Amino acid sequence: MTPEVHKFLEKHKSKIQGNVIEVGSLNVNGSVRDIVEVTIGVDLRKGKGVDLVCPCEELYKHFQPATFDAFVSTETLEHAEDWRGFVTASWDLVREGGWIVMTMASMLKKRHAYPDDYWRMTHEEILKIYPTAEVCDLGKVSIGWVAQKIGELGSLEFEPYRVP
Repeated sequence: MTPEVHKFLEKHKSKIQGNVIEVGSLNVNGSVRDIVEVTIGVDLRKGKGVDLVCPCEELYKHFQPATFDAFVSTETLEHAEDWRGFVTASWDLVREGGWIVMTMASMLKKRHAYPDDYWRMTHEEILKIYPTAEVCDLGKVSIGWVAQKIGELGSLEFEPYRVP
C-alpha cells in the first residue's frame, strides 16, 4: 500500500466502520486492517488477510444484499475483468446510507498483472458509476473515492480505458 493510499484510508476511516467487507484483502504490501477493523476479507487467492476466496462478482452467492455498513477495496478494481460485476457487488452489498471506499490504479500507472491488469478509469467515469462520490488523485499512480450509498447505482454504460 502506497503512503498516499494509506493517508486516504486514514482520512476516511470514520466511514469504514461496523460490518466491513474488504475486497482485494490479500496482504501483499500493507493492509487495510492496519487502519480499520474488517469483518471479512475477500480475495482470489488464499493468504494473510483473506477469509473468503471468491471473485467479487460472485459475492451474492455468500451474502444477502445490504449486509455491510462499508465496502473497502484498495488497488483491486483494475484487476477485475468483470468491472461491472465488481462495482455492482460493491453497491448491492452495502446498506442504504453505508459507504464505499475505493482506490485503483490511475491512468499514469503502468501495467501490473495479477491476475491481470485490465482497466483504468477517469474521475468522470467514477462519477457516472457512483454519483455521490468524492474523487481525488492519490499521488501519481492511484485514484481514490468515497461514495455514500443513496438511491441507485449510476451508469455502467461506458467502456473504461483498457490497459494494453
